[in-house]
Amino acid sequence: VTGVLTDLDEAGASRGLESLRAEVRRRESVLAAAGIRDIAEGAADLPRLVVVVDEFATLVSAPGELASLFVDLTARGRALGIHVVLGTQRATGVFRDALLANCLLRVALRTADAADSRLMIGDDSAIRIPAGARSAGTALVKRSGDDRPVPVRIAVAGDDLIAQVADRSTGAPARAPWLEPLPAVVPFPTLPAEGESRILVGL
Repeated sequence: VTGVLTDLDEAGASRGLESLRAEVRRRESVLAAAGIRDIAEGAADLPRLVVVVDEFATLVSAPGELASLFVDLTARGRALGIHVVLGTQRATGVFRDALLANCLLRVALRTADAADSRLMIGDDSAIRIPAGARSAGTALVKRSGDDRPVPVRIAVAGDDLIAQVADRSTGAPARAPWLEPLPAVVPFPTLPAEGESRILVGL
């Protein structure tokens, strides 16, 4: 995890989301310089970036153009090595057609509303997943080429498995796509020295 954004820090979240836009532009320029169009071609040394959004409905209800940002990320992100995981408890009215058109893998847990099930996986089967502990982790998965959703059971990954996956990872080290915030107060002695012909007025 390279960074976490939360609605408890509105300024930080806004800066982080704006930085995602900048990261898209940066990656496009890296690929263009390498003469390729897709990170899968391997000529660009870019780590893959996974953007996970918990409760997407809350995010897109905030003022601004966040919905358009995620439409853009899902449309162009895969070629740039940016992958988006969007989660929400209610899908109807949240996921627009332009966004869903580029969400090629969909996972539905038990839903209370048939409309949510139909929107995500194309039929009502998610409302028929039994409730209770015996069904914990049960979900339905639909990929772009599937005629119908496929039932799966999602297991909890243990520390050993996570360590094995981390050991197999290769490529450039991951970094947050945004810079740390500037300090609220900068003591004068810590400012970089400037020549006589210039005056430092801020960071």
